[in-house]
Amino acid sequence: MLMNKTMNGVSIFFLVLLFGEFTIIDPRTHKGLLHLVGLCLIFIAIYLLYHKKTHEGSEASFNYKEWVKWITPFVVIIGIGQAIVKPLVFHYDPLLLLSLQYLGSFLTMIFLCLYQKAGIIVKKKYILGGLSTGIFSSIGVAVMYTSLVYASGTQIFAIAAIGVPVITIPAAVFIFKERFTKRMIFPFILAMVSIFLLG
Repeated sequence: MLMNKTMNGVSIFFLVLLFGEFTIIDPRTHKGLLHLVGLCLIFIAIYLLYHKKTHEGSEASFNYKEWVKWITPFVVIIGIGQAIVKPLVFHYDPLLLLSLQYLGSFLTMIFLCLYQKAGIIVKKKYILGGLSTGIFSSIGVAVMYTSLVYASGTQIFAIAAIGVPVITIPAAVFIFKERFTKRMIFPFILAMVSIFLLG
């Protein structure tokens, strides 16, 4: 879950680089300096979360090389995709934009299933859970896209980067018995400090 949210750090980077949100991290102002420090802390947290030792003991079946192979393109692709949303919300209604996004996702998934010759038959007992996840995800993304109209992407994605894990990680650890290694604590704290500075 922590690595899932590091894509927001990538989004912030591209917002600053491509869409001129440099004023948000202008070190000549007090607030800009705090934002810049917060952004740096996010990337330090990302680096620590990528480190192999951080995940030692998390799961017996954990394969670091395979994990990096798949998590890296996920973080970069989704991070860039989120950054592109920021300028689009001023030209499209957020719900329309979200609809177009999910239409693109649906077509992409069909292509990938056909390309990999994967089965697309879903067992009945998993349909309700899958639909419920989609409903919660859609509502959450719709609210986030709407918030992008009223605040900078740097601030929105920074809050999302930590706000969601703060809720889901305790649930994963205490309800689903997932392991949270001691080495994950420091980057998690760094990310929380960064969200305070970027807020």
